[in-house]
Amino acid sequence: MCLLISTPVWAAIGKVSLLKGEAIANRDQKIVSLTSGAALEEHDIITTRANSQIQLTFEDKTVITLGSESVLDIKEYLNDAEHPKAKFKFSQGTFKSITGQIGKKAPENFKLETSTATIGIRGTTVAGTAAAEGSQNTVELLACLDGEIVVSNNHGSVIISSGYFTLVSPNMPPPPPVVMTPQQIQQLYQGAINARPPLPEHEQNEAENTPPPPSPQQQIQPPSPTMPALAEQASQTNTSTNIAHAITNHVEEIFNNNGNNGNNGNNGNLTYPTFNPPLQATSDASGIINLVGMATSTYTQDGMTLTSATDTLTLNLDTSDDSITTDSSILLDRGDVNYPVSLAKTKDSNTMTYKGNDKFSIKNFDNQDGWMQTENTYTNDYVSWGYDWAMKINNDSKLLSSTNYWVAGKNVDADTANNYITTKIHETSTTSYAYNGHVIGSVSDGVNNYSINPTNNNDVKLNFNFGAGSGSLLNTSYIQFQTNQTTPQTWKISPSGTIEGGSFNLQKEANVAINGTTNNASLSTIRGQFYGNEVQAVGGTFNATAGTNTATGVFKAVK
Repeated sequence: MCLLISTPVWAAIGKVSLLKGEAIANRDQKIVSLTSGAALEEHDIITTRANSQIQLTFEDKTVITLGSESVLDIKEYLNDAEHPKAKFKFSQGTFKSITGQIGKKAPENFKLETSTATIGIRGTTVAGTAAAEGSQNTVELLACLDGEIVVSNNHGSVIISSGYFTLVSPNMPPPPPVVMTPQQIQQLYQGAINARPPLPEHEQNEAENTPPPPSPQQQIQPPSPTMPALAEQASQTNTSTNIAHAITNHVEEIFNNNGNNGNNGNNGNLTYPTFNPPLQATSDASGIINLVGMATSTYTQDGMTLTSATDTLTLNLDTSDDSITTDSSILLDRGDVNYPVSLAKTKDSNTMTYKGNDKFSIKNFDNQDGWMQTENTYTNDYVSWGYDWAMKINNDSKLLSSTNYWVAGKNVDADTANNYITTKIHETSTTSYAYNGHVIGSVSDGVNNYSINPTNNNDVKLNFNFGAGSGSLLNTSYIQFQTNQTTPQTWKISPSGTIEGGSFNLQKEANVAINGTTNNASLSTIRGQFYGNEVQAVGGTFNATAGTNTATGVFKAVK
């Protein structure tokens, strides 16, 4: 009798601390229905049903939460004082993991896996979406919410700092980290149960399948403005499946060009710009050129005209067959959902050209009459940028006039730059870098759009300090430009803030001056990425509001 009583206690490595809906464990080829307080064993495979979430708390206080229709394989777990280890594999769905004592004492022995990547942790909180093995959709989002993680696969690795994420596919190295916006958090984890710590032991013993609401002491604190707290997990709706799928048919209105290359208005037709150089499928470069960066776009939603400065761009040029690979895309940030626009092109001298990473054009991408090209003003070896990219989706009859911009740099160099900055931050001595450059973009007064003069009064100065465990953009930095109007507006944005890695996202109030007068109700958001093996360049997007005026565009600067 004593043996029978003690065996489950010896085998248990944790328990179900919260359950909403239904979940099962595949244990020794048997299916076990789980309830709140149920014991967990090594090698259990946990599966949640539709519209269900579960929270698991292990002996070392590691907490893992799974969203709807998610699968977790507890591959290894040993909470031993001398040789602790834990390995968890997320085989499907959404998840969040808060590291316990094993990850803090022996982080090298604490591993999280998905079908496309391995996640090494450094005393941290990580969340993401896992694709089912063998599925056609194997794009996974992996985010760091606290601390730092290393995301690796057979093609490379990247360090992700708190507040950043990466999108991982099986046949490419993980791309550089990107800031996780509040809209992306809403998209990926909406509908989740609120985050909360495990219930006390005596409450667990009395808990039923659906726990009572948490007490005020148990509820998580309100999120900060810069990085909202992530809800525990959501259903799989609007997660990696949406990210990997093509643009859905319900998109009604999107872009049309209204810049230097034409003015089409809302006439339902999209006119291609004049490409310079002429379109041709040739290159003086060799191999695959990887560009990763950011883009802006203007669109309508619920009858409102909106501007996004949080779109992301991945472009891979394969010079061996004069093509743009299938993993090339612009990811459009639309708040509640993201839309990937494919830039893939086979060799076609009528619709594409490239001559290295600083000159290329694409026509009719995604079979939607889309186009984009580089702008050669202020070209350097590390970053490309462009005016007026546009596309027409699903042959919509109503198009929105807009001017869109993008900036991108070499993928491999961006990875190198992220590691370089992270190393500089953790050095004991302080290193200072100053960057000088320019912007392209436009200003709207609510009625009319005015392009930014690319040469007159156009100046970017970004001054950074790294070292002693921190990084910062100093308040001596500024982005300055003037509009192409009869009586030009002269803007000066003064960004500053904390830098945690190779990417940054800085928001500041009351830092925008127009014609020398600071607007106390103004707000600016500056997103950036360092490029080059020794961070020789920086590029990114900016969005600033001052009264009824809004400025949007991209910047790049060199050291």
